[in-house]
Amino acid sequence: MFFRWYNTVHRDSGIAVMTPYTVHYRHDQQLTEQRGVTLKAAFAAHPERFKGLAPKPARVPESVWINPPIGEIAKPEIIIPGPLNTSSFVSQSH
Repeated sequence: MFFRWYNTVHRDSGIAVMTPYTVHYRHDQQLTEQRGVTLKAAFAAHPERFKGLAPKPARVPESVWINPPIGEIAKPEIIIPGPLNTSSFVSQSH
């Protein structure tokens, strides 16, 4: 019961507020286009609600992983700003 609900009813923010079923069976592009039409109509009717900026529907990311393959993990760049002055960390009272 849970898995059916999760896959067909639950809308996940990580996949553009769509259900896993919608994305898996590639209905996401059609749904994104429908959302765009709805948002365009809402903006035309009440632009003040959007502070003058036309809204755009969220796009489904290219890939989504719970545990990405090793090659998919971005390696963070570590930047050390220069030599550390450790004397300021040493207590002056002996």
